[in-house]
Amino acid sequence: MDTHSDNCEGTPRQAAVLDQAMSALLAELHVKGLLDQTLVVLGIEIGRTPRIIDNDGRDHHNKGFCS
Repeated sequence: MDTHSDNCEGTPRQAAVLDQAMSALLAELHVKGLLDQTLVVLGIEIGRTPRIIDNDGRDHHNKGFCS
């Protein structure tokens, strides 16, 4: 799901899915004793513009990128 539209509703839903998955991964690595030797990296596609557009969404922002 993308947030070109309905950003204010979509982002919290997406964040909840990511939070659950990331916590499960970190917990599993901890239980298996692998957390101390594992680098976990979360990469994103590209940043978003700071302003909300007509359809309550946000456009891509090529200056807001994580590399």
